[in-house]
Amino acid sequence: LQRRRGVSSAEQDSDAGSNERLHLESASGTITFLIGTSLYIGPDPSEQAVFLKNVEADVAACGLSNVDVRRASATKISCEVPAETEVLWSFVQCAADAWWSLWIAEKPHYHALNFYANRIAQSGTLATPIWDVGLRGEGEVIGIADTGLDVDGCFFTDTVETLASCVGDGALPNCVNTDHRKVVSYRAVENVGQGSGTSIVHDHDKDGHGTHVSGTVAGSFFSDLGGAT
Repeated sequence: LQRRRGVSSAEQDSDAGSNERLHLESASGTITFLIGTSLYIGPDPSEQAVFLKNVEADVAACGLSNVDVRRASATKISCEVPAETEVLWSFVQCAADAWWSLWIAEKPHYHALNFYANRIAQSGTLATPIWDVGLRGEGEVIGIADTGLDVDGCFFTDTVETLASCVGDGALPNCVNTDHRKVVSYRAVENVGQGSGTSIVHDHDKDGHGTHVSGTVAGSFFSDLGGAT
């Protein structure tokens, strides 16, 4: 957080301006952090509730209140924290020392830049000559080799069909499900960068590049009500 704000420890202790910078960057009065978790947070609601209650209890034990803790994905939680300097520093220290955290970072602010990219790729301008003649990719299966895919993300999740994963529990025969809304097959190379004797969690993308590329190619938002928009 200090590096992100460009404020040294000495400046934080002596310069009230650092407080002002933190408040100016949060018009909503809160700052949201993403935390990588040491445990896999599966789809079972009761298991999720137990884990989140443990996190909330640990945060409360640090003397912090009004921190909204939620599941962000199978390997991440989000924590919305009041944008008060002392509270922020206390929360960062609390989370960094907690048994359930692997890393902590401020949640980035996303912008819909693909609106322009998918047009420029067609024409060099904002014109869409390929789409205009009816070529939009429906029904095509595209293979992508990249850093992985966060299949819990709203652009790829399917609340009905099972993910055709070749890794871990629930792997399907032949690793194919043509009825899944987006992911026909997910094949991960085991043990790469994970240490000997371990497997990559099927929805893990620690880099994020593979999820970004897949979203550009085929992502579409899936609403909480269970329908595609």
